Amino acid sequence: MTIGGYTGREQDITGVVIEADGTVDLGEDEETFTVLSYGNGPGFLQNNGTGVGDFTFIDRDTMEAGGTAGMTYLQASAAPIDAETHGGDDVGIWAAGPMAHLFHGVHEQSYIGHVMSYAACIGPQSVRERCKDL
Repeated sequence: MTIGGYTGREQDITGVVIEADGTVDLGEDEETFTVLSYGNGPGFLQNNGTGVGDFTFIDRDTMEAGGTAGMTYLQASAAPIDAETHGGDDVGIWAAGPMAHLFHGVHEQSYIGHVMSYAACIGPQSVRERCKDL
């Protein structure tokens, strides 16, 4: 997923790009575009192209300003595959309280789930001795 355009603060991240001055951003094709965009996924099939090598022949669905993407909304994407894939962006994580010391520096994604299970005494970590009195 990427964040596109220059949307203003406190705008709905699932909606269209609206700049800080309230101007709705439009693409070169004069259509609105969403703040969040997928690089790949089933939303590619929503793009209907009738020409080759010219973006003006692509017919995109318009999302109204002020609207949000509902549960059935299919996000547009740039590459056609049946499901989107994970991004490679770093994700910040902060913790406070018991076991917060286990979050420090850079960790693999799978580590986060294990630490959460351990700290909260849930899932596979619930059988540990320290969790029995909780």
